[in-house]
Amino acid sequence: MTADEIKSLLKLEPHPCEGGFFRQTYVAAERVELSRSTRSVGTAIYYLLEPGTFSEMHCLASDEIFHFYLGDPVEMLQLYPDGRSALFYSWTGFEGRSAGATRRSRWGVARRAAAGDASLRCSAAR
Repeated sequence: MTADEIKSLLKLEPHPCEGGFFRQTYVAAERVELSRSTRSVGTAIYYLLEPGTFSEMHCLASDEIFHFYLGDPVEMLQLYPDGRSALFYSWTGFEGRSAGATRRSRWGVARRAAAGDASLRCSAAR
């Protein structure tokens, strides 16, 4: 399945801030007051990276859980508030890491670790 076929099937659109392609698939009805806004207590999106795209560096407002579906491995860099950093890889199969999580207040960026496409699903809890 090609990236264009996945974008069509899942009705993905360009992400307005972070890069890549996405579609929000769930928004919890309950709301929570945060320091800079009121948001849903949970959301879920499909997210696709293809050649020439990446997830821009951004600070997470909430915990996020990533589920890797298919494609080439994804490399995720996380920067912790205390100055530490960690690099994680996600890929399919039992020998791979098909899911991962990152906590709020961490800076993060993701890119494909190989030349092809990668498809992820992200869930956020506030």
